[in-house]
Amino acid sequence: MPLGYRGDYFRPEPPSTGRVTKHLIFITMGAYILQLLLVRSSPMAIAALGLRADWAFKGAVWQFVTYMFLHGGILHLIFNMLVLWWFGTIVEGSFGRTRFLEVYFGAGVFGGLVQALVNFVWGPQNALVLGCSGGILGLLVVCAFIVPHMTVFLSFIIPVKMRTMVMLFIFLDLCMALRHERTETAVWAHLGGAGFGFFYYRVLYKRGIMLTGFWRDLRRKLASMGGSGADVSDKEVDRILLKIGRDGIQSLTRRERKILMRASKQKKK
Repeated sequence: MPLGYRGDYFRPEPPSTGRVTKHLIFITMGAYILQLLLVRSSPMAIAALGLRADWAFKGAVWQFVTYMFLHGGILHLIFNMLVLWWFGTIVEGSFGRTRFLEVYFGAGVFGGLVQALVNFVWGPQNALVLGCSGGILGLLVVCAFIVPHMTVFLSFIIPVKMRTMVMLFIFLDLCMALRHERTETAVWAHLGGAGFGFFYYRVLYKRGIMLTGFWRDLRRKLASMGGSGADVSDKEVDRILLKIGRDGIQSLTRRERKILMRASKQKKK
């Protein structure tokens, strides 16, 4: 368990305020308080907000996000929030808040999907998965790429490099996963989150791709292909008009005709 850092070593205070990280911690802690209230008043609400394979794959897709805000106990919550504070601020400070959130929630959702698939195939399908550990592992992997030689302290005693600590965590989770040990730890969510963190840094970040921009561009392309949705650019209209002047209106494709109709509606508005 890490302690904090100073220069190449950890100290209790992080190097930046970690504004988004701090807000995320407060929201998660608030969600845990709500969870304690729901346990008494509405136990089924916990099952609906946690991650269950038999529910998630039958339409309860919100569980892949909401399960990250629930925890199996106060120690589980405290450990995850400490790690999120120590290492999340490093990723946020290096990547910015948007990429930080993409890593955290992307790793959490993908880790939850992997865990749910394993539970759905090998069971138990009604096992309840709680916690943001998948997102935490994704952040740890990215942090290991950012500061691989930074020294952290396992159990506040043993000094190891950041990269070594993360590899050790992944190795232990992999051993438990391959041995099919019955444990309360969602090891497949950990591994899925770690895998997403690796993919994000080595593929998306290195190529300058942001998930938010990718999905926005994809929606625009699909809307354009479908003939509705995103606004038509003047450049696209000019291209089609030039084509009409050169080859005649009969040369237009169905998609181009729809674009002209949509552009006409935009002008009227």
